[in-house]
Amino acid sequence: MGRLKLTQAEQQTIRQLTEMLRQDYGGIIADIRLYGSKARGDSTPESDLDVLLLFRQPIDRALRNEIRDRVSDFDIDNGTVTSLLVFSLDRWESAINRVTGLYQSIAQEGVVL
Repeated sequence: MGRLKLTQAEQQTIRQLTEMLRQDYGGIIADIRLYGSKARGDSTPESDLDVLLLFRQPIDRALRNEIRDRVSDFDIDNGTVTSLLVFSLDRWESAINRVTGLYQSIAQEGVVL
């Protein structure tokens, strides 16, 4: 997180979030990336955390909902707002997804956490 322009509080929040995710799902996580205004360095105090969570295997609806609930609980406990995208690595890297603006933006500005 060295090149990011984040406050100490933001750095701590991101560190805690990634630690929680790795502790709970580390065996199947392929990558965690921060993107959006926090990654670009143009965030405001109202900006949310935009996080892409990639898994080594396909993710079913139940696990996706469990992860989103876990992150929502984290946000409530920490007074944060996280916009979370959850994909399997195969789906994220698929040819049809690679041409989307979202994929290209995250590829360009995303920061591996």
